[in-house]
Amino acid sequence: MIFRLTKNALDYVNSSFEADVAPQNRYVEWFADIFIGTDKKKYFLLTNAYSLFSVVIPAKNLNKKDVFIENAVAEIKSYFEYTGHSDLFSSFIAPNLEKNVITKTNSRSVLGTMRGSISRIPFIMRLEKIQQNQPAMFVFSDRINNTPSKSLYAESGYICPSEF
Repeated sequence: MIFRLTKNALDYVNSSFEADVAPQNRYVEWFADIFIGTDKKKYFLLTNAYSLFSVVIPAKNLNKKDVFIENAVAEIKSYFEYTGHSDLFSSFIAPNLEKNVITKTNSRSVLGTMRGSISRIPFIMRLEKIQQNQPAMFVFSDRINNTPSKSLYAESGYICPSEF
């Protein structure tokens, strides 16, 4: 699995960039950025590079590379199961988990979409009264994934990540 971290996210997990590798399929390349919520706690926004499908996870105690990767994969798997996409996880992501890489971001388009999502997050947090527990994170991720986003891969120019 490939995690493409922003500089701020990389600094938080106390790691360094590894050599870039090509993704085996479109489900194993994830971008990660860190942000501070309205509750003054840190969160990671994990976004799939192809579909813009996003998962929000609390950043608490994820300050080591191995812990970050383990927790990120577990949260992605849990959210896929919650949304009914567990077959995608087991078919396309799980077989590629033996080698996990942290590398630098390579798409300004995906980062731009993530920045747009992060700018809407304070409003979502206030509206939903988000707490740092798994059900609340799922609701949070649902709100982000049900917002149409501009994608280079979509024929119409806009996609709704929850429909990938």
